[in-house]
Amino acid sequence: TWTLTGPMTTARFYHTATLLPNGFVLVAGGSISYPLTPTESAEIYSPADGIFVSTDSMSVARVGHTATLLPNGKVLVAGGTNGTSEQFSAELYTYGLFGGFSTTGNMGAARAYHTATLLPNGQVLLAGGQKDTVALKVSQLYDPATGQFTATTGPMQAGRYKHTATLLPNGKVLVAGGLNSAGNPIASAEIYNPATGTWGSTDPMAARWPHSATLLRNGKVLIEGGLTTTYPQLYDPVTGTWSNTGARQTPHLGHRATVLPSGKGLVVGGEGTGGGVLASYYTGRNTLWV
Repeated sequence: TWTLTGPMTTARFYHTATLLPNGFVLVAGGSISYPLTPTESAEIYSPADGIFVSTDSMSVARVGHTATLLPNGKVLVAGGTNGTSEQFSAELYTYGLFGGFSTTGNMGAARAYHTATLLPNGQVLLAGGQKDTVALKVSQLYDPATGQFTATTGPMQAGRYKHTATLLPNGKVLVAGGLNSAGNPIASAEIYNPATGTWGSTDPMAARWPHSATLLRNGKVLIEGGLTTTYPQLYDPVTGTWSNTGARQTPHLGHRATVLPSGKGLVVGGEGTGGGVLASYYTGRNTLWV
């Protein structure tokens, strides 16, 4: 069952929420109204008290940014748009009495709607994104030890934004789908190899956006939903190939997918391809995937 908790200090959407090592949650940025009105504000949720309290504000307002928990317990907030232009800047959030946001090295390219993936070596891979109307191929690594961004050995093979990025059991990163510069869903995926710093293509996949990418316990990745297809696909990192799996009864997009302790995947909510918002679990709109 669901129960209400304390309200946020600021109503917002398209924000980030990051679980901190102490069990608190950092909520940062987002839009406070529609059309998009980005905010620089941030707040902390305390599960024990069930309340939100304001914390230090970011240096700039951000929507379409990323927030990544680093091994040192700090949170890297990078990129996004302030409503007028995409941002080069990044900052670190440190929780504590004398904590708050502090600037770190700038990204090499201003961008929003990119992905950020924590790698096993503690660095963060930032991939793709959008600048003005252009889908970017740029990819960079952030090193917490130096506080600097450096370009990967090679750029991505396709410019894309609003894609997904999944860390695979072998330490590589699968980037899938998203939108191109024309705003159309992309029918491709690619793999980042941290050993070489380069990107390589996978077999073609169905064009998808907005979709979900879920790492299953068997090491495969379930790609689900999107505007242009009704059937999910599985990526096998061992063979490097895609396979179709059973179609859902309700095509959907903008949903969320989570792996349960049983190993099954729970797909919830989202929007139907006809534009209607999908109903809750109790009306049978959710599906369990093995």
